[in-house]
Amino acid sequence: MVKFPVEQLTVDHLIPLAQGGIDEMTNYVTACRSCNEKKASMSTKEFADCIKIDIVKLPVHGDLIIDNENLPIQFRLLRKRVFDKTRAADGRLQRSTEAQKRLEKAFRLEFHETELGKEVKAKYPDLPGSARVMLPQILSIGKNNSEIALLIELAKSAHTRNLIGTEITGRNSVFEELDKAKKHATANPTLLKRINWAIDRWQKTNCHS
Repeated sequence: MVKFPVEQLTVDHLIPLAQGGIDEMTNYVTACRSCNEKKASMSTKEFADCIKIDIVKLPVHGDLIIDNENLPIQFRLLRKRVFDKTRAADGRLQRSTEAQKRLEKAFRLEFHETELGKEVKAKYPDLPGSARVMLPQILSIGKNNSEIALLIELAKSAHTRNLIGTEITGRNSVFEELDKAKKHATANPTLLKRINWAIDRWQKTNCHS
């Protein structure tokens, strides 16, 4: 195995920003400077073919599902397979839409076809598909029915579902963590409004349960 001095290492975007890749940890990989410069704006598939490496061997860093050992292993493996498919997509497809949105949509559709996805749909038939795919994460965080119900309400909005697994992790009470998230959201009126809406829906549901 070749070892490079730290000063020769760089952070590369697996899916280039020019092709819709995101500037976040899940799209980072360590690369030597010469490889990074050689890859430039090639798609991941083009460069993997160029250096003769299997895309499935490329790591995924910082993904909230793949890295969460509390989630079912099949759920985590499905996520990794979808990542690999996204990376292996033809470069022209990567330019047609934002890579992260395409990945999330593909993951949601494939999840719904699994046994776990069908079980979740049977139990929560009225829950939007984008929220149903969050159920394994929600169940790994929520410690009781009340916390789970609040997390489900947060999962119904694209603005607030991103809090699940990032600011709301289950290390402490979901309610305490949400209070902290609200304080962080004071500079983001839209997010704060969505959080309050989710809390209002949760309170109404609990009052009638």
